[in-house]
Order: sequence, then C-alpha cells, then structure tokens
Amino acid sequence: MLGAGIWSRVIRIENVSAGSRYPATVYALVFELSGILWFYTDIDGTQSLSTHVGTTAGDKDNLGALLPLIDPGFGRWEFVESRAVLGAKQGRIPNGCFIESVALLRERMESGLAASEPRLLSYYVNLPDGVHGHTILQFRAGANLVLLDPDRPARLVRIKPRRADDPGSCAACIRGDVARARWIPIGEWPPVRSRSPAYCVVSAESRGS
Repeated sequence: MLGAGIWSRVIRIENVSAGSRYPATVYALVFELSGILWFYTDIDGTQSLSTHVGTTAGDKDNLGALLPLIDPGFGRWEFVESRAVLGAKQGRIPNGCFIESVALLRERMESGLAASEPRLLSYYVNLPDGVHGHTILQFRAGANLVLLDPDRPARLVRIKPRRADDPGSCAACIRGDVARARWIPIGEWPPVRSRSPAYCVVSAESRGS
C-alpha cells in the first residue's frame, strides 16, 4: 500500500509486559516517512517511533532501543517476511487510516490526478470510551484545497479559504466535534527510496491510526 518508494519492514516482537494492550507476540510494520520512522499495528494504528526528525538512518540500526518506547515489555525482535504474516488478506487493514491516506496519495499521483502540497491531517475526538483519532489526506487540486478521507475515498471535501490556516478548522470540515488536530508533512513526493544496507535477523482507532 505504501509503494516501493517508501522504506518499510515487518517485524515480530516478543512482549513480556503483564497487562499490556499488546499480545505476547506482536507483528508490526515499521516504515519511513517525513524524516522519521513510524510504527503500525492493527491493535492501535500508526504512531511515531523515532524521537527526532532526520535520524532515520541511525534509528533503523537502533530499533531495539526505540521499541520499548512503544511498550516497555518489547524485547527480542526480528525482521520477518511480510507474506508470512499477511498471507492472502484482502480489503482494508484495521486502524489503517494513516497508511491508507498515504496510499490514496500514491494512487492519485500514479493516475496523474492533481495532488499538490500534500500533507496528512490527524484529528482527535473525545468519545465516552476515550479519545479516538483518525488521519486523512489533505492536498491542493487546482485552485481548491481539499480533504480525502480513506473511509470515503470517492468523496473530496473542499476546505473554505477561511479555514485553511488551522488544522482544527480543516478537520471541522469532516466533523464538528474535533478536540484537537495536527498536520503531518509528507515531505518530498514521490519519496526517494532510502539506500540503507540490507538487514539480517536481529535479537534483542478502536483507537484511530
């Protein structure tokens, strides 16, 4: 879904935390975008893994130190083949709105459709069972600034000029109860594939994405 231009790896992690929201064996996708590494699981979607922008080369070699920041029980881990994990699964991925939004941009660009000034828009809503987040795609199509929600990929939502300077106001074009929102820059697009060395095995929405 992310495309060949984005560095990504599936990893298997042993989790020793008692009472963790993650199971004893965790399969996750680690990928690079906007100068940082991101961490996706179907349990709670996508979150940042890097602690600083622009350190991805070192972060890829130091995943064992970063993974406990997601959950302190994360210990031994290894890279695995994605096909062994995903098999023949089809359709949408759970809590995958972040990745789906990037995929929507890739599909538009490959189809020759307008999508300049792209960025991701993540917003959060307070619900009775906690805070839920969702990520959508924002870009410019001609003279219009628009939003594209992976939940409704056939519908473009136009952002009125008076709303364009604030992420919360942009998110309000989708729903009116947004508690907070932020933009995530996508950076260079299409991305330049990282020339990282080959890796060997290493030992060491729902919530929104």
